[in-house]
Amino acid sequence: MRTIEYDEVEFLTDEETISEYLKICLEERPEYLSEVENEIAKARIINNLAQIIGISRDVVYKTFRNNKMSNSNVLRKIFDAFTVDKLTKV
Repeated sequence: MRTIEYDEVEFLTDEETISEYLKICLEERPEYLSEVENEIAKARIINNLAQIIGISRDVVYKTFRNNKMSNSNVLRKIFDAFTVDKLTKV
């Protein structure tokens, strides 16, 4: 049997989904709040990063999935986005 790894962050693509996810957690599994907060933080970072560098969120997510930085073109755009000049304009 083949197992598939599930990552909630992949599906937390917008603030509405994030809010609903948090609401369900608080209602049904508040003991997992710390883990859910971490997942939400990761999702927001990916969402914002995709917007900053102008690449789809899915591409950014897949680049960082499983801690494997697999797409050198995306990584270059990320590094370019965080140059000193661009950071001072934020």
